[in-house]
Amino acid sequence: MSRRKNTELRKQILQTAGQIMLQKSYKGMSMDDLANSLSMKKANLFHYFESKEALALAVVDNVAICMQNEIADTLSNRTCDPILTVMKMFDRNAEKMMSSHCCGGCLLGNLAQELSDQSECIRAKVKQYLQFWSQSIAALLKHYEDQGYFTEELVPAEAAESILYLLEGATLFCKAQKNTDAYEHSKKMTKRYLESYKR
Repeated sequence: MSRRKNTELRKQILQTAGQIMLQKSYKGMSMDDLANSLSMKKANLFHYFESKEALALAVVDNVAICMQNEIADTLSNRTCDPILTVMKMFDRNAEKMMSSHCCGGCLLGNLAQELSDQSECIRAKVKQYLQFWSQSIAALLKHYEDQGYFTEELVPAEAAESILYLLEGATLFCKAQKNTDAYEHSKKMTKRYLESYKR
């Protein structure tokens, strides 16, 4: 009979693995590092995750759920100016990066850069999350286009992807420059872009 898995310990493993990957990258994290951080035997880690890749996939799911809830919370408001709603995404990311001294960044973005050419299953999982994010932004823009706030020339799906490119690119520059200027510049560009489609 297999041993029963501890749900709380599994959550702790995922959180700790996510933190280490954010600091050291996926390749920089060893299962020994993780086991030592959790004060447990490495063999016990494999009771919960059969491989390092399986662990990384679970970490992506864990992080994505938290970030999806945050995105939904930010973008679900249909009574606020939609441009200001989009601006909040840049502000939230800038605040997070300031609190971490511009280190770490977006774990899913980091994994996309590091592993998209090495692990198809992780690439596909990250892509799925990015699509959710893009589609959520597009849904907000489409709603306001239908309400007459934006002109019909705005293509919500294309606009949403472009906004996401600016946001994730700003995170990369923030890490490299060790300041949050990139968020402010990308935010201004996004604002001007969306305002150009206002009726």
